Amino acid sequence: MKAELFSLEHRKLPTMYWIPKLHKTPYKARFIANSSACTTTKISKLLTSCPTKIKDHTIRYCNKVYENSGKNLFWSIKNSCEVLTKLQHKGFQAKQLSTYDFSTLYTTLPHNLIKIKLVQLIEKTFAREQMPFLACNYEKAFFTSEILKNYTMWTCCDVCKALTFLLDNIYIRFGNTIYRQVIGIPMGTNCAPLIADLFLYCYERDFMLSLKSDTQADIIKAFNDTSRYLDDILNIDNSFFESLYPSIYPIELKLNKANINDTSTSFLDLDLTIKDGIITSKIYDKRDDLTSKLSIIHILMATFLAFHLMEYICHNFLDLLEHVLQLRILINAISLLLINF
Repeated sequence: MKAELFSLEHRKLPTMYWIPKLHKTPYKARFIANSSACTTTKISKLLTSCPTKIKDHTIRYCNKVYENSGKNLFWSIKNSCEVLTKLQHKGFQAKQLSTYDFSTLYTTLPHNLIKIKLVQLIEKTFAREQMPFLACNYEKAFFTSEILKNYTMWTCCDVCKALTFLLDNIYIRFGNTIYRQVIGIPMGTNCAPLIADLFLYCYERDFMLSLKSDTQADIIKAFNDTSRYLDDILNIDNSFFESLYPSIYPIELKLNKANINDTSTSFLDLDLTIKDGIITSKIYDKRDDLTSKLSIIHILMATFLAFHLMEYICHNFLDLLEHVLQLRILINAISLLLINF
C-alpha cells in the first residue's frame, strides 16, 4: 500500500493494554493490542475477509468428507446452538462431559507453524476452487476468474505473502519502547481469531484423517461430537481425549481441564448437567460467578480502569459520554444487586 493511502491515525504502532479476567480464580490478566487504527490495520482487515472465505470453503469440504467417511474433521463451532444440535442427535443421552481450554493460546502460537499450516490450507483451497483470484474488501471475499473494480484482487501467492508479512511485522509500543512479537499473535489484531481457529483446525483435521475406520471406529465416534469454540473445547462421552490430545496439537500449546466433575460443566452460555444418563441444559453467564467475588473495592477499581480505557480509545467526546453513561447504569445495577444479596 502506498504511504499516502494511510491516514495519520494509521501511521502509528499499536499499544498494549490489559483487562482483568475476574471470572478466573485467582484473577488473571488478558493483554490486548490496541490495533483498531495502526500500521497493519488495513492488511489485517483484508486478511479477515480472506480467511473467512477460506473457512467457508473448509466447512463445505469437511461436510462432504463427513458424508463420505463418517469423520467430522471440523470441530470449530459458531455458537452453542451447534452443541444443542449435537445433543439432540444423541437424544440428550450421555455419561461423561469434559471441557478444556488453551492457556494463552494467542500468545503461544508459533509463527513458523502458522505459516506452514495456513499456507498449505490456502493453497489447497485455491486448487479446489479452481479460480485464480480471491476478490476481497473489508466486508466480504469471494473467488472469481475476473478482475473486478473496487476489490483487492489477490492470487493464492498474494494471500500467502500477506499472511507471512503480517506475522513478520507484529510490533507493539509499550511506553517509549518498541517490541517485535516473534511468538504468538496479539489479541486485538482483526484476523487473530480466524488465524488461531484455522490453525487449530489443521491439526484436528490431520488427527481425524489419521484414524482408521476399520480399527478405530470407537475413537472416531467419540471425537465426532467434540466441539471447539476458539480456545475452549467440549467433549461428550469422549474418554480418549485426555490421553490423545498431546498427539493432536503442537507441544507449544498447553491444554487445561476446566471442569472437575465429569457430570457437569459450563461451555459458552450453556450450563450442562448429566443426571441418570440424561443431559439437561440451562443458561450460564460468567457474570453470575462475579456476584460472590466482587467487593466495592473491586467495582471501584474496575470502574476506574474502564473509564480510562474509554477515554483513551474514544476520539469523539459524545462517544465517550455514551459509554460512560452505560457504565454508570451497569455500576448502579451491580450496587443494587450487592445490597440485596
